[in-house]
Amino acid sequence: GRRHVNTVPVKLIRPSNSLRKELEDTHFCAGQIKHIRDLAELLGPQAVNVFSVDDKARVPLGLPAAQKQAPILMRYERQILMPDHDYPIAKGLKLIPSVIGVLYFKDWKVSYSGPTCISIRGGAIDSSTAETHRQDLIKYLHHDKMRDYFWSNNRIKPVLVVFSDGGPDEAPRNEKVLQAAVKSFKMLDLDAMFVCTNAPHQSARNPVERRMAPLSRDLCGLIIPHNVCGTHLDAQGQTIDKVLEKKNFEAAGRILAEVWDRTVIDGFEVISQYVPPASTATSKSTEANYVL
Repeated sequence: GRRHVNTVPVKLIRPSNSLRKELEDTHFCAGQIKHIRDLAELLGPQAVNVFSVDDKARVPLGLPAAQKQAPILMRYERQILMPDHDYPIAKGLKLIPSVIGVLYFKDWKVSYSGPTCISIRGGAIDSSTAETHRQDLIKYLHHDKMRDYFWSNNRIKPVLVVFSDGGPDEAPRNEKVLQAAVKSFKMLDLDAMFVCTNAPHQSARNPVERRMAPLSRDLCGLIIPHNVCGTHLDAQGQTIDKVLEKKNFEAAGRILAEVWDRTVIDGFEVISQYVPPASTATSKSTEANYVL
């Protein structure tokens, strides 16, 4: 007989990393974090700043920026141009986005929503450390757009709560993280500061993880060039011009910052900035100019 072909909508299944490894301290750590959230709610929004910090997955240059692509709507006449995937010249060049999620008080309860602050650094010329996280926190606490969230009675709110994952640059059990926290405590003249983390293998419980998906969605269909100011690599992908390399990373970082600056998550704005490596070295002199 005649063959009939009908189109049937189907949903493709892909692996999900929702499986968590259990640890004997999981419930203890979760309970401790809940107690600190309760304390923040008891003190109230006029006295407490609550943050959640983490590094987003690195964004490659010269390749699709998002690892998992989502359907996008585009004109039929528009031609799709992709680089040669077999021989990517810029392989290994990536940007490091450090995300600070503000947990906004809603009806005196700490919510999962709030403004998002992102600092972007070049992976080959800079790194993400406990000190850079501290510098980012200080910078955004004094940002003009953030004063309504972080300041009360013409000063920064006296209590600071930071939720992080178990990474070496964020976990409070590491010495450099403790040193950075002590430095922030003294500089901001705080009354109390809490740096909390979940048990190992439970980083997905970090509240800022809820904002990673909207940020990744904006990268779908985006390829950030690595040679905006001219190529700084030879045929083997080795750096031959350090000055041009910094300019290319800065140009790529500003492109990514412009993309995320247009993002709105749960009705709150996203502030994104590229941080050149020179600013990390001179941060001590600039921090002294802040009026606390």
